[in-house]
Amino acid sequence: TVRLAFAGSPGELWASEFLLAPAAGERLRLLFDDDAGRDEKSLAVIQMLVREGKAGAAVFAFCAYPLLLHTGILNEEAMNELSVIAKGVMSIEGELKWRESMSEKDTVHPSWSECMSFLKRLPRKDKHRASRARQLFLYLLVNDEPVADPAILEQELNDCFMAAREYASKLNHHAYGRR
Repeated sequence: TVRLAFAGSPGELWASEFLLAPAAGERLRLLFDDDAGRDEKSLAVIQMLVREGKAGAAVFAFCAYPLLLHTGILNEEAMNELSVIAKGVMSIEGELKWRESMSEKDTVHPSWSECMSFLKRLPRKDKHRASRARQLFLYLLVNDEPVADPAILEQELNDCFMAAREYASKLNHHAYGRR
């Protein structure tokens, strides 16, 4: 774990760790630490959404927003920022656009073709995993964001969803285990 030497308070130390985390799943896990307060976490999430670019922000928001909706971990401003992105991924508006040469007709978007090829290689038993990846890929392509490597992006998405599932399971166990 890398921490900034000049960061002073525990909240600042946590924020630096959160912003330097290499993947969305790790960031999600860090949100459930008690090392930072709601405002520090909220500010760090907003900063991360800006820094990560469209793909990174979409992965995080798509996974985190439904889980964080009722936890109170983040303030209203951070939840609003997450909701705009998450809702965009969940309900895509727009169309895929690409150029064809005059000699070509009825081609498929080149990046979409790569994404579909990757999705066909996922195990058939992982329907939800493929469906989530398809949704993310479509969101990015409709918003003119290239999908450089579908396999890497999907793996990060899946890791983040696994982190979300792990935390949701703990929440459910905690909520129902005390009866």
